[in-house]
Amino acid sequence: MSAYRVLVTFLVVGALAAGAELIGIARMADPPPAVDGSLSRLGTSPTALSWDSRERVVFGVEKWQGPGDLSGQLVLGWDENFLYVGAIVVDDLVTQPYFGSDMFRGDHLEVFLDLPRRDTSQRNGRHVIHIGLSPGDFGVGEAAVLPEVVQWSPTLGTVAGARIAARRSADGYQLEAALPWAGLGIEKPEVGLGMGLDVTLSDADERLDAGQESMASLVTGPWALRDPNRMLEAALAGADGKVDPATLKGAALTVAEALQVATGKALTVDLTAADGKPIKELIVHGRIDHETYAGGSQILSLEFNGVELDRERIRNRLATFDLGTHRISCFTNAGWFLLYAPSYDPPPVSTGYAVPGIQPSEFRFDVSDVWKPTGNRLVLKHTRPTVSRPLVVSVAVSESLSMKLEPPRREPAPTGPIPSFEPAPAMAAGGFTWRRLPEGGIEVSVNGLSWAVQSEFSTVAPGWARFGADGAVLTTPEYRIERTVEARDDHLLVTDRIANTSAEDQPVMVRHSLDAGPTLKAVHIAGNPIGTPRYRVDEGAHPAALALCEEAGIGLLSEDDIMRAQAVLFRDGSRIGINNDRLVVAQGRTLALQFAIYPLEKPDAYLFINRVRHNWKTNFTIDGSFAFMQQRKPVATMDDEAFLKHLTGKSARFICSSMGFYKGTWAHGTAFRHTDPSGENILFARARRLTPDVRTFLYFHCYISVHEDDATTYADARLLRPDGAQADYRDARYPIFVPRPGSAFAAEQDALIDLRFKLLDLDGIYWDEIEYSAYEYDYSDQWDGVSAMIDPQTHRITRRIANVILATQPWRLELAQRLLKRGLLIGNGAPHTRTFTELHFPRFIETASITNLTRGQLYTPIALGDHLTERTPEDCYRNMLAALDFGGVYYWYSDQIVATEPTLTAVMFPVTPIALGPGYLIAQERILTNRSGLFGWGDASRFEAAVFDEKGHRTEAVTIPRVEKDGRAYAEVRIPQGYGVALIRR
Repeated sequence: MSAYRVLVTFLVVGALAAGAELIGIARMADPPPAVDGSLSRLGTSPTALSWDSRERVVFGVEKWQGPGDLSGQLVLGWDENFLYVGAIVVDDLVTQPYFGSDMFRGDHLEVFLDLPRRDTSQRNGRHVIHIGLSPGDFGVGEAAVLPEVVQWSPTLGTVAGARIAARRSADGYQLEAALPWAGLGIEKPEVGLGMGLDVTLSDADERLDAGQESMASLVTGPWALRDPNRMLEAALAGADGKVDPATLKGAALTVAEALQVATGKALTVDLTAADGKPIKELIVHGRIDHETYAGGSQILSLEFNGVELDRERIRNRLATFDLGTHRISCFTNAGWFLLYAPSYDPPPVSTGYAVPGIQPSEFRFDVSDVWKPTGNRLVLKHTRPTVSRPLVVSVAVSESLSMKLEPPRREPAPTGPIPSFEPAPAMAAGGFTWRRLPEGGIEVSVNGLSWAVQSEFSTVAPGWARFGADGAVLTTPEYRIERTVEARDDHLLVTDRIANTSAEDQPVMVRHSLDAGPTLKAVHIAGNPIGTPRYRVDEGAHPAALALCEEAGIGLLSEDDIMRAQAVLFRDGSRIGINNDRLVVAQGRTLALQFAIYPLEKPDAYLFINRVRHNWKTNFTIDGSFAFMQQRKPVATMDDEAFLKHLTGKSARFICSSMGFYKGTWAHGTAFRHTDPSGENILFARARRLTPDVRTFLYFHCYISVHEDDATTYADARLLRPDGAQADYRDARYPIFVPRPGSAFAAEQDALIDLRFKLLDLDGIYWDEIEYSAYEYDYSDQWDGVSAMIDPQTHRITRRIANVILATQPWRLELAQRLLKRGLLIGNGAPHTRTFTELHFPRFIETASITNLTRGQLYTPIALGDHLTERTPEDCYRNMLAALDFGGVYYWYSDQIVATEPTLTAVMFPVTPIALGPGYLIAQERILTNRSGLFGWGDASRFEAAVFDEKGHRTEAVTIPRVEKDGRAYAEVRIPQGYGVALIRR
């Protein structure tokens, strides 16, 4: 044996201190946050912290007057380009007359990062990144102090590429910033990147005070500027905001890098550099040196202090794992399996060697019982003489043990009583009562509970106006509102006709809210349960605020186009509601706004969802299955037998291909004219020959256009950000435009649709991001006639803007109707207006976070597969079951995943929904479920059952008997966790 010793290199994250909480910063799924101060996307991040108590005030506590003086909520998120920071700030007097490095003298936030997180012995304040975020003074004109980002440390200046926006609110302000990773010194962010974190919130009520009055920190205890040891431990996480401490990047001390072990040879690594440290875990990265990914072999033997490192000591492996379509043993008598690979990075899906669930090059071993204070030695051995390639190995040690990977424990099938699931009956006649209140509100009562719904409308006095005792007419110097309330079987429909009676455009902010009272048990905003006391989001796809109390529930729902497109849903303690802070009633116009009040006789969120679906008439038939496919690997290399098996495995009734590339970018917009997509006809013709019922689609996006001449040719259609720059989809190569009715840009999109049908054998179009792309508002001078930025203090218009959804809707509606007459249409994203809700065609939801599916629950609850995590058909099957958690069905995403046998999607379609539920969907044709229970249609229907096991394979091992109960028939479903069932109605 030869000895090998290297210099010690410290990686940048120390072991997580015992007992320290690790904050997971959630990854933001597409589309990216718009960074416009609304927090409409960033506000959905599960990573939320707060400055909410006296102990958070670390400076000027004697001047702090309570939460109304200074408090707030922080939300964090990330994607491959930015670290996103958002705040909802309560500040009774917003003051910021300063800019640049002097912003600290006014109201602002400060971000402190030890990034990447350094070992405790390597931490130093000189390394701390210290950034200031100013909301500005919310002024107008040349003298205004604009929102800005400033860096104080390690260098003084700006952060190149940073974005920031702020909005004034009634009790403070909202701020949203995007800090580019490049500006933070990070080349490639990834899950597990650790950091030290603190964000402070400062108050300066005196306009020309020489410094801060008070400051709140996320960390309690004595304040110390830029102290890396006085920080929260944080790390980048997946979309759910959860992070395993074992995934912390660099949570170790590197002792050897890129060692080469020749064929049949052994190499001893001297670990004396870590002597004296309480090491518990040995971390080895290994690969077979190769220019490309090309399979692998059990080839690496490891011996530590005379002890073989085998399966008993491994922390991050099970006995086997999946490599592409193969099941591989991690460890044999020849050693550990290594991949042929050019780097330690996991193989991409496109290579055919993707490994789900683990980092295939990383091995973590528990050596806590064999580590010695000194003299530790690791022996690496290349055990395959027939493999001429050397092994490349890096070694690190850690003072903490990572979480041990355990086989999943699935709940067995239940043997006792099981619940019943069937469509809920309609609300009984007279199931709720209502009356107008003397102070102008509407009182609704059900099951012994009553709530008062109050509406307010802003005036430029400034002030707020309410209806009087009659509740029917409200008159101000600027406008007149006539209200009608229509009592329907299960809800009230409230219509407010607002007529501008003045000689100028009138801003009218609208608030509808109620206090749920002391029996409140849960709040759902936009379909998601909200545990925090303060929350707000704009979500036109699921525009509902719902309070569930002990014996009943109450929901508020935006109904008309304008309210759905503009309004914000909120929770403030026990109060829920709908706010519209963007509405303008133009001179001489009358607008009709509508919202609904839904009393619920049971505190059941799905009772509300299903009643809205019934009333909105969205229980129409959804066909499928759908799959993306292109004339490229793997499809292009398959013979007919393999391709037919692939089509059948995905049960692909609809297949969709994409556009090509233009100068290194996807050929969005006019660039499509400079590509030749005709090769996709090979795919379409072959699919039709093998499966004649297949229908073909091609990708279309109406907002992004990448040709270099577009910004000039369609200058009037550019979507502008508040700072006047053209908006883009995370990357300047993908600029965004607004296809307004009658514009040259909209006409070009029509022509590009026609060109697709001319060049390709298509049955339909897949329309990506139908409603908007990344930015909901355009800040150019092209006003939509109903939207503006309104000062929450003066109640006056500060800037006319355009809601992209409303501005483009007439053109989009005409195109959609034309496409439906011509063939088929499938879309991405649920409707944000009543107008499009009434137009029926499948529209799926991207589910990088499965909770996104709540956006589709009031229209077509279709989950598109998660391209970030799916690597095998089994992954896809698990996401099919996850979609059922929200009452949804599934469309296939990645064209790189090869399916060789039918799974749940084979018996999933068509579906005409009757009732969605947590874990099931009851449709006219079938019932789909991922859990046990008695399932029925409320009648004596018979059925045929299809059961799928935890791998997605159809199984006959579980039978589903038909039972009768109270004169109705049910399927008695008793399945282990991880199984799925389809009950096909006969």
